[in-house]
Amino acid sequence: MNHYIGFLTSVQGIMQGIYDAGAMFPVYFAIIALGVGFSSFINSRLVYRFEIRTLVTRVLMILGTLSLTEAALVASGLIEASLAGFIMMMTVSTFCLGLLFGNINALAMEPFGHMAGVASGVVGASTMLIGVLVGGVVGMSFDGTIVPLLLGFGLTSVTSLTLILFGIPKKIEKAPAV
Repeated sequence: MNHYIGFLTSVQGIMQGIYDAGAMFPVYFAIIALGVGFSSFINSRLVYRFEIRTLVTRVLMILGTLSLTEAALVASGLIEASLAGFIMMMTVSTFCLGLLFGNINALAMEPFGHMAGVASGVVGASTMLIGVLVGGVVGMSFDGTIVPLLLGFGLTSVTSLTLILFGIPKKIEKAPAV
């Protein structure tokens, strides 16, 4: 859940600052949160059909492509970032994030076997630190538009995809059981 703190703050800031959501903010936010809820249901089906690495890489490709494409379109003025468009984009993004977080954590702990508790602590602390640093950069980049948030999603997706494809061996040696 620590992953969502910076994300929630960004969404609230954008919806109140750019779109002046006011009293409707909880309703809009609930619509966006449906993406995470739906992803949990879908993920329970997908993990039986796809190998976890394949699932994670495909979702990262989708999130990165959609975010960077929309950032380019909004920044160039080809599309307007309306409230309805923002809600739709964030619902799709939260759907992808819901698919990613549990699966990436499972992928990260896969080689550790009997040390899963220690690995979980290290992964949790690392993701919190990285999230604070990246979220801080994205937050400081706020320019009154949704472009920095979209670029943040897109660039972190591409970075994660690169690390998974080139930084993790396709066949992971599991730690021996003690």
